[in-house]
Amino acid sequence: MVVFLLCLAFPKEQLLAQNLDYPIIVLDAVDETPVEFVNIIYVGKDGTQRQLGLTDEAGKAKISGFQNDTIYFEALGYQNLKLTFNQIKGRYGKVFLQETFHGLPPVTVSAGSKYKERRQDIPSQVEVLDDKHIAFVNPQTSATLLESSGNVFVQRTQMGGGSPVIRGFEANKVLLVLDGVRLNNAIYRNGHLQNVITIDANMLERTEVVFGPASVIYGSDALGGVMHFYTKEPKLLFEENKRSREELNAMVRYATANAEKSAHFDYSYGKRKWASVTSFTATDYNHLRAGNNRPNAYPEFGKRLYFVDRIDQTDTILMNNRENVQFFTGYSQYDFLQKFRFQPNDSLKFTLNFQTSTSSNVPRYDKLTETSGTYFLDDTTGIPGLKWAQWDYGPQRRMLLSARAEISDAPSNFFDYVSLLGAIQSIGEGRISRRFGDIYERIQQENVNVYSLNVDFIKNVKGENKDKDRRILYGAEWIRNNVSSQAGRINIENNQIDNKERTRYPLSGSTMTNFAFYFNYRWKPQKNVTFIGGARYTITSTFLNFGGTDGIDELPFANISNNDGDFTGSLGMAWVTKSKWNINGLISTGFRAPNVDDLGKIRAKFPYVTVPNPSLKSERAFNMEMTLSKLFNEKVAEGAEPRNRIQLSTTAFYTFLYDAMVRQSFQLNGRDSIPIDGEMHATQANVNIGSARVFGWNGNVRFDLNRNWQFKSSLNITKGVNTVDDDPLGHIPPMYGQTTFAYLKDKYKIELAVRYNGAKWADEYPDPLIDNVDNLDATPINEDGEHVGSLPWATFSIYSAYQINEKFTINVAMENLFDKHYRAFGSTVSAPGFNFMFALRGHF
Repeated sequence: MVVFLLCLAFPKEQLLAQNLDYPIIVLDAVDETPVEFVNIIYVGKDGTQRQLGLTDEAGKAKISGFQNDTIYFEALGYQNLKLTFNQIKGRYGKVFLQETFHGLPPVTVSAGSKYKERRQDIPSQVEVLDDKHIAFVNPQTSATLLESSGNVFVQRTQMGGGSPVIRGFEANKVLLVLDGVRLNNAIYRNGHLQNVITIDANMLERTEVVFGPASVIYGSDALGGVMHFYTKEPKLLFEENKRSREELNAMVRYATANAEKSAHFDYSYGKRKWASVTSFTATDYNHLRAGNNRPNAYPEFGKRLYFVDRIDQTDTILMNNRENVQFFTGYSQYDFLQKFRFQPNDSLKFTLNFQTSTSSNVPRYDKLTETSGTYFLDDTTGIPGLKWAQWDYGPQRRMLLSARAEISDAPSNFFDYVSLLGAIQSIGEGRISRRFGDIYERIQQENVNVYSLNVDFIKNVKGENKDKDRRILYGAEWIRNNVSSQAGRINIENNQIDNKERTRYPLSGSTMTNFAFYFNYRWKPQKNVTFIGGARYTITSTFLNFGGTDGIDELPFANISNNDGDFTGSLGMAWVTKSKWNINGLISTGFRAPNVDDLGKIRAKFPYVTVPNPSLKSERAFNMEMTLSKLFNEKVAEGAEPRNRIQLSTTAFYTFLYDAMVRQSFQLNGRDSIPIDGEMHATQANVNIGSARVFGWNGNVRFDLNRNWQFKSSLNITKGVNTVDDDPLGHIPPMYGQTTFAYLKDKYKIELAVRYNGAKWADEYPDPLIDNVDNLDATPINEDGEHVGSLPWATFSIYSAYQINEKFTINVAMENLFDKHYRAFGSTVSAPGFNFMFALRGHF
């Protein structure tokens, strides 16, 4: 009777209308970050549709007044999802969206401002490499991962390395960030850096590359760009009918070019308020085999004809009957990650993050192939003698421990969100060398301890018109580097140790301290226009204690104290026109403060010795860039097949570098040369006299022919000139890019990838007698005995993946199909030849 009376008093729609006591939160299914601008649509049984809401910046939407029918969630770049009221309630309002293969590149990015924003609202050029891309291309290292984007160039001195180049800037002029923590430290040098390989690609959730200066948000070193790596996040349990959330991923891989053997697993466990993820990877590489198909004009280029081995306590040069195998290049590495997450409620989150990476000795191939004098195989046959019997980077060790506390939806007039991130890093690296025939093995060991603290605030200022929102981002950063340097030598015949070696950095220790505060403002005067501006001030204090003379009697000082302050700013605009063109413009400045390597390194390389310069100051950059992009045929009806959808993007940039640190002749205590180990060496030092301009263009196209076929291509052109003497600038790669053609259907995907580089001839290199950073001497030699420069090349590769069932996937790749022999610009080791890769992945 009561039910009958209720039916008479109320319409059926009102009886069935339902409300949630809490807002819906829509999250990315991979990294559980909020998805903004999700359209929530109610669909009745009679087919009627009604919009229930649109998610905000926190991924939240309060919905009410719908019946227990179907609710659709739609967002650009994500697969449509339909759920019932009970399904949503069973997940406590948590809704997860999966990115779609044929969607745009990720709709939101974080690296541009540290926190997720819509891609179209960021004026910077940003490249995103997600976990799906990582699993498909199976990169051996994080350097290979960056290279697979087609927009980051990578130089290699040895197989155990990879030095990323962004817009002609490299080493300590680009910034590495891992889970919000800067990896650049006080001994990052300006040549080629291999530290990116200490980041395990298998533990990454995504990588974002910001092109151009980003010093307002990230501080020193971000002249050419920022590479921000995000590791896998612990995932909480949201389902109502489960007691825990468990997930296990495993992978084994083998590759023929260097006999790679890799094994990886990661295990995540989640409850309603806490979760953890554990990751471990072990990798072993043998000697790298280069391609056999050489240019006709240079049939001997890159052949490893001889190598040194120690036989019966005697250094011996042996002939290599496998001339494409580059002895010695192999090494091994172990990587471990442990993360814990505690989230007592939706507004409070704590994360503890521990990571460690350890390698074996990593042979430096360019040194092992360096020649000196003549070595006689017998009484009549002489060959160029090899200078070094051993030259290794000692075990590379990296440890990171960080703790982060985050508060969102804070009831404060000063912030809506706050993040406090503290981190400790311990880095160890060494150099182990022994000349051919010498009984003394020389060792240099550096240890760096880095302590950092970041606090970041966000305040959203809502106007009467939601389209005119403003966001204020501000914060502070403190970083302390403690550097210790040791050196010695070991008699390999009796294992006696002495300290008769010069340390690379001051013997009595060095410190470098940075303190900075920044402010960033985002304003949307209209729905389709965003302005972003900001400023940062950084104070840098560096102290080096040489403990007397560090073995060089001519040093006129016992220590160096260097203090500097840097102000940087940026102003950008992102505009979406009525015809859906995205027009972005950005003006920004950047800086790099001199670190311990710039100020205090004492390095003898006959006939020069690099000595300290106490008056060295920061180098600075001014950058202008503009990006045009458009997505054609953007809208696709529900259930329809995307056809002829094209995305175009092009960026032009111009960077002026001034007060550049340049190494040149330098007088120390009134003398232009000093004795080192009984030989006179001309003195050089870093000085602030350089200026340069770097400019270029980047283009990208993506064409979805239909649901199954996809075409992508990229091209990068960079030029650089030293404006002091109009000489070519170092680190500038030739034209490079990548084109892929992919087919996806049901459980398998196959892709043809073409990578290509243009030529860079010898007259485009800087003078090698002044700056040989581009390794002209590692390029082919013509009939006149002159090095010609970097040759053009192209490689063809095929990648494929097949999902056997819900648990297992097979990856097969054939790289460098035609066994092309090539050496990337600036590199001193030849690239892999034909490589067959097989991987088995499991998901449980």
